[in-house]
Amino acid sequence: MSAATADYNGTFDEEDFSRLLDTLSKVKGRFMLTMFPHEKIERFAARHGWTIHRLDRTITASKVSRRRQEEWITTNY
Repeated sequence: MSAATADYNGTFDEEDFSRLLDTLSKVKGRFMLTMFPHEKIERFAARHGWTIHRLDRTITASKVSRRRQEEWITTNY
């Protein structure tokens, strides 16, 4: 399982993810997608002219546990 779908285990699988990207590729209006890095997003972005904004942020689960995580905001505008 990829990083993009790991947090949605049991509710959002690779097939759902592929359908989402396919649907977004046909959207006539604007969209913004926030996900963890994934090669499928890079391929769709290159093919459809989408822009990937890469963010490096700190995720805090508690006052003691903090980790850095890259997140992508992908847009078609």
